[in-house]
Amino acid sequence: NKNTSKPSTSAKWVKEAKTYTLKTAVKLRTGASTSSNAITILPAGTTVKTDQAIIQGGYRWVRQPRFNGYGYLATGPASNTLEYVKSGAFHTYYTVKSGDSWWTIAQRNGLSMTALANQNGKTIYTTIYPGQRLVVR
Repeated sequence: NKNTSKPSTSAKWVKEAKTYTLKTAVKLRTGASTSSNAITILPAGTTVKTDQAIIQGGYRWVRQPRFNGYGYLATGPASNTLEYVKSGAFHTYYTVKSGDSWWTIAQRNGLSMTALANQNGKTIYTTIYPGQRLVVR
């Protein structure tokens, strides 16, 4: 009586059409493994549309259709807390006014300057201009 069925530990891709907004910069890779080559680094605030997901190698991976195939990114540990991403694209934006600085905007929104700059894909040394829109939540 040979057991020909695959062990239940083998991960299967599942359909998952979702849109994520990255909270931190995440490497987009050529495969669903931390040893796969990085295609690019997606900055925080990037919106990623996915078509499939898998739990593999201790992470939860999603697949992003790209113009030349697919890119893969880890959206969090296998426990699926999605700690790198926010589901949905609900952002609060703030439009920079004359006299604003990273510090004043961060203070007003209960953020550190670094966190505010990071979630906008910038550093606190980047100059901000009146009229510019920044993600504050």
